[in-house]
Amino acid sequence: MNYKNSLDALLTILNLGGKITQAPCHISLMLNGLRYYSIEVTIHENHFLIQAFEQEASDLFQQVRTILDGKKTDVKKIEVIFR
Repeated sequence: MNYKNSLDALLTILNLGGKITQAPCHISLMLNGLRYYSIEVTIHENHFLIQAFEQEASDLFQQVRTILDGKKTDVKKIEVIFR
């Protein structure tokens, strides 16, 4: 399967039932000055690494944080309901 970029790969895998299994809480800065971000996603027990550099790294990071923060909010809402 071909993807336009890392964000397209992430969203496609998530829409097919995949999930984010590892995601750093920050963007790395490589020795050559490039911004770098990578995540691991899992679908059907297969693990994939999605990597991005520079602006694409920032875009991927923001989307992942939005997704993960949204899931934390959902869990907190459920916890409040059951208290």
